[in-house]
Amino acid sequence: MSNSGYAPIENNDPSLSIEIGKMAGKLWAGDLDVKDPRVSPIYGSRHFAGLYRIQGSY
Repeated sequence: MSNSGYAPIENNDPSLSIEIGKMAGKLWAGDLDVKDPRVSPIYGSRHFAGLYRIQGSY
């Protein structure tokens, strides 16, 4: 959750909490590093055969 774009909108969205997001990420990762591609695919290979990136905006 290092994206600087989160902070300005955190107060506008009651479901967005940077601290809770960080805690959830650590719980999801377990013993793995949060930047391990198995935890967060954004840190892995950009070559996903047959898969497309999906993106949204606030």
